[in-house]
Amino acid sequence: MLLIFPLPELDSDFYSIMEAAQLKKWSQQTPDNFSFVVKAYQAFTGHDRKRYTRKEMEELFTLYQKQLTPLQQAGKLNCILFQFPP
Repeated sequence: MLLIFPLPELDSDFYSIMEAAQLKKWSQQTPDNFSFVVKAYQAFTGHDRKRYTRKEMEELFTLYQKQLTPLQQAGKLNCILFQFPP
């Protein structure tokens, strides 16, 4: 029996904030019942050991939100997964 789960975990966002155009392309190429679990960027979870100023972190959050807009508009953003280090 073949099981198909229309709910992948998108890990690439953990390593870098992707271009909104790429997420828009994926949302257009997937069926209507398809949605994404997007892993939060590493700077938001403490995995990234770099020290960010408050302004830098606000800019990252703004960029991250903008990147997710195509998935939100298409109704394909299921959730954002925040995986914290031990």
